[in-house]
Amino acid sequence: MTDDGIGIPAGERQLIFDRFRRASNARGQQTQGSGLGLVIAQAVAVLHHGAITVQSEVSRGSTFSVTLYDR
Repeated sequence: MTDDGIGIPAGERQLIFDRFRRASNARGQQTQGSGLGLVIAQAVAVLHHGAITVQSEVSRGSTFSVTLYDR
């Protein structure tokens, strides 16, 4: 999935998979969120023997990819 949102700073990309974590540039925005969506998505991917990766650039957006591996 790709968006054209605010992007995620490079130093925070792996932290966004921590519970209740939101990127520093998202906390100042009017967007709502609990910081649990990516944690849940990652847990589901791992349960299915997969992983989630993110590529992002501040002010340009983010791309999230889910890969499921054959057992």
